[in-house]
Amino acid sequence: RASALATVFACRSARGELDDALAAAQTLCEEWPDFPTAWGLHGTALSGLGRPDEALASFERALALRPEQDEVAQLLVPLIDLLVRRGMADEAAAHLAGALELSTGDRTASFSPHEFLERIVSAVPDPHRVAVLEALDRLGRDGPDRLAVHVLEAEFLRRLGRLDEALLELDAARAIQPAGWLVHALAAAIHVGR
Repeated sequence: RASALATVFACRSARGELDDALAAAQTLCEEWPDFPTAWGLHGTALSGLGRPDEALASFERALALRPEQDEVAQLLVPLIDLLVRRGMADEAAAHLAGALELSTGDRTASFSPHEFLERIVSAVPDPHRVAVLEALDRLGRDGPDRLAVHVLEAEFLRRLGRLDEALLELDAARAIQPAGWLVHALAAAIHVGR
């Protein structure tokens, strides 16, 4: 039944029938309140209906349920989009750093932390990347996820074509975790881009 309701949600959303999509998501949330994807779909529908505060609450609930890496990637795309459109770059940066930090310890993940990094950075629309990059810089000064913040900053800088700055961020990440393979993978991607 959950799969059928998720399909109804997807079909209704694709057709622009957001009230019906919201009804399907609401049913999912009522029947499976511990299912993060249900709350993510609920937030997506609410966001599409112009109800951002309720959407944020649904996304927060989804993330509070400690979803698996695949679900986090799906949740972050609409959440980050909503946050950056509302001018909440600091919150977007905090979510990105927290998600990357969690993903590096997820041994059941279907894709590597580097692939996850690429997915979550891709969730930030181009016009908002500089604002989120600046927010990450503020967060990295005194936040608990310093390694994740430096790696995220390096990836954002790489995508913005600021390769020398990206390498400086990777050096800062290496100072925290010299043998981290995610840092090495990103360093290789930056050197290839030079």
